[in-house]
Amino acid sequence: AVRVSEIFGWNLPRGRAEAVEGRQVSGACRWGGIMSECRPNLNGTQRVALQVVKQHFGEAAESMCDALMKRPRRSLKELQQDCPTMPLGQLRNSLLVTIQHNLVSAVVEGAGKGKECRYSFDTSEAVLRLRYPKFSAYVRAIYGADAEKVVEAVLDHGRATWDQIKTACSPGLTEEKMREAGDLLVDKMYLVRVVTPNPEDDQSSQAYSATKAGSSKFAGSGSKRGAPSTPGDKKVSKARKKEGGSVYAGLSIDEICVPEGGISANGVLWRLGAEAFAWDLRGEAMKQLVSDRAGPESGALTHLLLKAVRSTALVNKMHSVTVEQVLEHEKGSGSQQLAGSNLELSWESVSERLMALSHDGLVKRVSDQPGGSTTFQPEITKLRKSMRQDIIERVVEAKMGLQARRIMGLLLHHPLLESKAVWDLAMLPKKDANEVLCRMFKHGYVGLQEVPRTADHSAQRTFFLWYVDMDKVIRLVKDDMMRTMHEMLLKREEKRQQSEDLVGIGGEVRDLDAAPAQKQQYHALQIAVERLELAVLRLDETLLLLSDL
Repeated sequence: AVRVSEIFGWNLPRGRAEAVEGRQVSGACRWGGIMSECRPNLNGTQRVALQVVKQHFGEAAESMCDALMKRPRRSLKELQQDCPTMPLGQLRNSLLVTIQHNLVSAVVEGAGKGKECRYSFDTSEAVLRLRYPKFSAYVRAIYGADAEKVVEAVLDHGRATWDQIKTACSPGLTEEKMREAGDLLVDKMYLVRVVTPNPEDDQSSQAYSATKAGSSKFAGSGSKRGAPSTPGDKKVSKARKKEGGSVYAGLSIDEICVPEGGISANGVLWRLGAEAFAWDLRGEAMKQLVSDRAGPESGALTHLLLKAVRSTALVNKMHSVTVEQVLEHEKGSGSQQLAGSNLELSWESVSERLMALSHDGLVKRVSDQPGGSTTFQPEITKLRKSMRQDIIERVVEAKMGLQARRIMGLLLHHPLLESKAVWDLAMLPKKDANEVLCRMFKHGYVGLQEVPRTADHSAQRTFFLWYVDMDKVIRLVKDDMMRTMHEMLLKREEKRQQSEDLVGIGGEVRDLDAAPAQKQQYHALQIAVERLELAVLRLDETLLLLSDL
């Protein structure tokens, strides 16, 4: 037995040092999950991703994903060399399970006998699994329990066919209700089809590669460079060529469309459409933001505008609609008045309110068409920027105090200020302002730009201007939040383990034949687990507003 922290000099998180002290350092330790918890070169997102994989799929899958994280785009043979203590059968099973659940992507490289499949681990997909309870609860609240069962069936399989969905939902739902709920989810893009390689594209890709090599070897040939070898071959599309014929799923690819037959179409794999959920959840936050600034009527109208442009925005990135389209969308939802507001749904009132929002910069007036039709689009970029700035300011206030938040807001609206200007505009004493600026600079929340007046770069003849690099600050805050989430996941797993040790795996409190003190301890552990789960979901809601997905 050895002390791991003393050998490697790692600063373990609080509460984790005791967990690894006394364990033996061996090959099983390296690939058994301990290293992923205390390795100092992992950022917050990577730590959370590995912990989620460990809790959902076991330590073998965590070890494989850890190897792919360090060295992406590895073949099976190379991956086996990276995981020397793992049997080949276990490695293949872990690879198949993670591919099935969209955690590992496969890319086919080469042509002919030299073709091989290379694998990469997607940390964002692993972190996304923490939002699955939120997605299921959202679908249940909007579309009912039938739609929730269909979503849970797809989440359980990762990628599911119609037959697998029927088998998972058959005990409580009829086939007609399942098809109706599934078609609704597909229409709303909560479920999207998995993009699979087309055999024709694969053949044309090989012909394209061979023709390109031949044309470069024989420069005097009359064939066009890169042209198909035969008239019947098709040139591979740009998206397919870029992906190398791999299996990807995303709403930005044009090939993702609703097939004939809806969810019950033969041979179609379905997976979760995370972008649709993210759009709706961010829309709720944008509604609250506009309501705080311009009133509940403007917030409800902005939310309605986001719903009207939702289908086109998720596919074609087009965000502009007319007032008539907004009214038609609200009528199609079965309501004649905006919920929670006193704004009547007439053309005059809606148009007037949208014009007012365009003057405030919350909605953009795109074009004035002949005949009086005006096209509007929500200012998604500005709204998300405002939400992110508000989150950053709250984080700075919680970490460094109200004076730091005042300086942060000042530098966000007036970048590149000298120290004296910061003192005056923030209305702070010189000593306090300098201390706050130095602490913020130490943590990376503000930067200092030097502007020399002479070529010798003398400090006495140099302007020192303070500014905020918003992208850098967002990365720092996200990493801190991810590290906090990793700690909460470890603490939740520890409480669950203590609860299972108390009553046994799969046991209940009624099966516990013990003293009242032990029962009280069991209930305390269950309450701690529930609080940690709630804290993880709330923190993930904040991360959703800071991240792109």
